Amino acid sequence: MAARYALRILSGYSVFVFFCFAGSWVRPAAATNVSGSCPAGGFTAAGSPWDFTGAVTIAAATTCTVQAGATLNGNGHGLTVNGTLNAQGTSTGSRDVVFNNIQVSFGTTGAGLLKYCTVNQNPSG
Repeated sequence: MAARYALRILSGYSVFVFFCFAGSWVRPAAATNVSGSCPAGGFTAAGSPWDFTGAVTIAAATTCTVQAGATLNGNGHGLTVNGTLNAQGTSTGSRDVVFNNIQVSFGTTGAGLLKYCTVNQNPSG
C-alpha cells in the first residue's frame, strides 16, 4: 500500500510540475490584422494589438467600440469615422486605449468619445 501511495504522490507532483512549466511556454498573442470596416464586436483587448493592413472605416449609423487596454497600430493607414467611435480606457495608464501611427478622421456624420487614450504619431508617417 505504501508503494501505491508514493506512486500517487509522484504522479500528482509530475502533473503539477508539467502545468507549471507549460504555463511558461505560452507565447504572447499575435497581432490581429484588420482593414475595411470595424471588426464585429469592436477592437477588443483580447485581440490586441490590432495591426491595420489597410484603411478602416466605421460606417454611418454604426458604433465601433475600442476596449480599455486595446492597442491599434495604424501603420500609416487611416481610421475614418462616419458612425460613432467609442474608445474609453481607464484612469490607470496600463489600461489606456493606444493609437499608434494612425490618422483618425471624422466624416460629416461621424462622432466619437475618446477618453484615457494615448496617441503616438510618427512625424514622418
